[in-house]
Amino acid sequence: MTLSDRRSVSTWSLHRTLGNYVHPESAANGGPFMSLPDIDGGMTLLEVIPEVAARGYASIQICHFHLESREPAYLATLRQALTENTLPLDMLLIDDGDLTTDDIEDQMAWISEWLTVAETLEPSVPASTPVTARPRPNCCKPSGNDWRHWRPSIRMFVSSPRTSSA
Repeated sequence: MTLSDRRSVSTWSLHRTLGNYVHPESAANGGPFMSLPDIDGGMTLLEVIPEVAARGYASIQICHFHLESREPAYLATLRQALTENTLPLDMLLIDDGDLTTDDIEDQMAWISEWLTVAETLEPSVPASTPVTARPRPNCCKPSGNDWRHWRPSIRMFVSSPRTSSA
């Protein structure tokens, strides 16, 4: 396998190409994940997929907030576009939610909804979600629920903030 066989692009890298699009209800606690001014003439995610494939990328990583909808019809259309362009979904980046917060059950429910989206788009796709604070003991096992066992078919990567050594 050569490097070009593994080359993937993230929609984060294409954010301006997507017109700075952020779904209006993409934050874990409601509202948009982030606010940036729209760029006129931006492409939709469905328009970007064939362009990414035409440029020789082997796969794509999609940020959750770049999805225009979580409705089954849109997800089916997106999956079809990925298939038609031979562009597998490498990862769904769930860039919000916090597994260390006091409202852990709400956060787990929100992230679980996105894991369902990941499974709909590509049944074995990894998902990535952030941890925004240093984990507390047993923070990821409320009520005996271990987030690593939510969806055995999905590999989850949890990122945590960097800590200084000062």
